[in-house]
This record gives sequence, structure tokens and C-alpha cells, in this order.
Amino acid sequence: MTYSSLSAAVLLAVMATASFAKDNSTASHPCASVADSEQRLACFDKAFPPEYDEQTRAAARAAEAERARVEFGLSNKQVLERRSGGQFDAGPTRIEAVVVNISTQADGQRYVTLDNGQVWLLTEAASLKGRLSKGNAVTVKTAMLGTHMMLTPARASLRARRVK
Repeated sequence: MTYSSLSAAVLLAVMATASFAKDNSTASHPCASVADSEQRLACFDKAFPPEYDEQTRAAARAAEAERARVEFGLSNKQVLERRSGGQFDAGPTRIEAVVVNISTQADGQRYVTLDNGQVWLLTEAASLKGRLSKGNAVTVKTAMLGTHMMLTPARASLRARRVK
């Protein structure tokens, strides 16, 4: 989808929302409460599917293929920056949290649940420094190539992958 077609889709969703609100001033559609604009548009598209003819579908496929060609090789961050016109905020590079649960599976994999609700899989074997207990304060930071490291109270870095 090109930027102009995305803008047009968002404009249509806004107009549809305004029209819906005007016609149903006391009623509200569940999609109207979705905060993220892309998810809200997807919700409205699902509730009120657009009627496309084959020519419009072919144009949309061609635009998607062109977008994929132009974005080929870019990282996810670069794609988001490009699509947002440089206004993309990558967010934090680290979080600090407290361990509320640690579970070890039969195959030895350890899952760490943090007080913020996140669940992380430790993807490397434990070391003596890598021991964790409930109540430990940990830092999870972004590492190379989009991976993450969980820093233990003993300052050991354990490779981790978020699963929830």
C-alpha cells in the first residue's frame, strides 16, 4: 500500500466514523474505541468490508509489490521511520522490572515473568551468576541484531526472547 493509498484509506475511515457518529449520535461502534489508528482501520474494514472491483484489487497488489521492492533490505526500524516520515520513536532501549515468577520446563527452558506482565524465555544455559529468584530486580536491554539481554542482580547478561 502506498502512502497516498494509506492516507486515502485513513481519510475514508475518518469520514465513515464521522458519518456513523452523525447518523447514530447516541450509539458508538466498538471500533471507535480502538486507540491505534491502524488497528482501528482494520477493525472498521472488517466490520464494513470495502467493495473492491478486480481493477482496484490489481492496483492494490501492484502498489504492495512496489512497496515491498522499495523497502527490501531495510530493517523494521528503518521501515517504520520511512512510513512515519521520520517521526517514528523507537521507544525505550531498556526496561527495569522485578521477577515475579520463574518456571523451568522439562526440557530445561526457563521462563521469567516480570511484574509488568511480560514473559521472557532465557535462551541460554544458566550460569552461577545467572541465577534468578522471585523478587530480583532485572534490566532487559536491547542487544545486537534485535536480540535482548536480561541483566541479573549479579550483573550476568542472559540472552532472552520475549514470548508474551
